[in-house]
Amino acid sequence: MCGKLRLLAGAATVWVANPTFLTVRTDMIKYRVVDGLIAAATHGRGLWQHAGAPPTAANVSISGRVLTTDGRGLRNAVITITDQSGNARNVMTGPMGTYRFDDLATGATYVISVRSRRFSYEPRVVALTDELTGYDITPMGKGRGGRMNILQPTTLLGRKK
Repeated sequence: MCGKLRLLAGAATVWVANPTFLTVRTDMIKYRVVDGLIAAATHGRGLWQHAGAPPTAANVSISGRVLTTDGRGLRNAVITITDQSGNARNVMTGPMGTYRFDDLATGATYVISVRSRRFSYEPRVVALTDELTGYDITPMGKGRGGRMNILQPTTLLGRKK
């Protein structure tokens, strides 16, 4: 929970009088998390609002493994994570196909893509709401063990008889 929310704790909230502000009966107090707005409805003095700072998003991580078609970890694959602004970060998978991205904002949407010489992977869209572990990525297709089929020039041009 962010610091601003801890200030508003229902009946346990401690209110300190400000001598420059009128003391009036308050009929309603609301806090809007999205933008930090505090609204107070008073008896006879109208509705008062204060635009506080919105809560900051906590940073989280995403981790998992890049797998082959038979479920083994794929080493030395390059994983790219791209945020909504187009900022990209790369990591290389470890010996067991493991990867990890730290310092990612919650509430943000990312595209994760994998580059490998042996397998083809579909890019994935992930909307992070919390720490994400065990996010394994498997290759698409099953043809030739999931390997990309690269056509040879003779196949494209036809064979001479």
